[in-house]
Amino acid sequence: MTASVKTIKRQLNVTSAVAVRIRAALAHGASGDHQAVDAALDKIDEYMGGFGVEAISGNYVDRYYQNIVVLFVNMGDMYANTVIYETDTGRFILTTVGDWVEHNADWYGIP
Repeated sequence: MTASVKTIKRQLNVTSAVAVRIRAALAHGASGDHQAVDAALDKIDEYMGGFGVEAISGNYVDRYYQNIVVLFVNMGDMYANTVIYETDTGRFILTTVGDWVEHNADWYGIP
């Protein structure tokens, strides 16, 4: 399920207009199609003024992602709220990369 505009606005500290665009991108990427996910993250990076889409490697996921366990919009600070995509679950999450890694490092085999 895609987060509400209100939740996106609050968690990512963006304007309502930006939150609407991010929600549309998340809905498009929720199809699970790899190209749709990549396009959604690229758009969200643009809307949020991020520093690109980055990946974190860990355990093997599948033939497409190989060992990339998460993709995220780099906001320049590991503890700044951002959009994260878990490649094994196909879920978009609004959280910080630092918190996500601390919580999931063992499960995903992140060094």
